[in-house]
Amino acid sequence: MHNLKGPFFLLFSCLLFSVTGTLQQLAPEGHTPVVITEVRMLLGSLTILAWCLFTHRLPSNWSVVPWKPMVIAVASVLLYQLLFFYSVAEVGVAVGSVVAIATTPLWAAAVAFLLFRKKPSKFWL
Repeated sequence: MHNLKGPFFLLFSCLLFSVTGTLQQLAPEGHTPVVITEVRMLLGSLTILAWCLFTHRLPSNWSVVPWKPMVIAVASVLLYQLLFFYSVAEVGVAVGSVVAIATTPLWAAAVAFLLFRKKPSKFWL
């Protein structure tokens, strides 16, 4: 059962990701992508914090935390969420989701190159 923990979390996260655009379309009238992004980020952050507290995975020494990659990751996730929901509001769930999923690896490679001077490997290409 322990070997199934990783695949279970991956499947669960895919399930949550797959319904976000649809939930935006079903949200009450007058909602904005900013509100949906903020609520989603708050719930996700609280879930991760609860998991870290439950599994005792918070660092005891915060000076060892790699802050630069952490800030880049947080900013990237926040911007991705915000831009994703704006695009879904503008072009619809299907087109917004396909474009977001298809371009994410390209953006990840661009960010890695611009911030860390890391070129994509032959395997990535």
